[in-house]
Amino acid sequence: MSQRLRIVTKVRILRDQAWSSASRSILVIEDESLIAMVVCMFLEEAGFKVCGVARTAAQALDLAARMQPDAAVVDIRLGPGPDGIEVAERLSALYRCGIIFVSGSGERETIDRALSVEGAVFLQKPVDPEALVSRLWTLLSR
Repeated sequence: MSQRLRIVTKVRILRDQAWSSASRSILVIEDESLIAMVVCMFLEEAGFKVCGVARTAAQALDLAARMQPDAAVVDIRLGPGPDGIEVAERLSALYRCGIIFVSGSGERETIDRALSVEGAVFLQKPVDPEALVSRLWTLLSR
């Protein structure tokens, strides 16, 4: 069995065991196109509705205002301008949006800052799709 098929199978099992996620909308905030595409694929395979993909803080805030997502998967480093933590703080405050940070940064200060956002979860890149889906279901069931 190929690696991709094993991952897809695990995600489908998780989806089948959990409550319905079809009505749950997720905003993906990631400046790397390939990573955003892969994250979207995992989420859609698990039955979530990806309501948008933002590459910058400004795009994320604009999409969130229009789509009012249930949760956001947020990269911390978004290039020039506000970082993902600042965006997540605003999303959490304005829309009561669940936050899952995904980052390649292992810096303790960055992780602590990210986890200071109320209810936020931190996952290290490369992200395990099973962990991402499982954490989203847990976050949204609160």
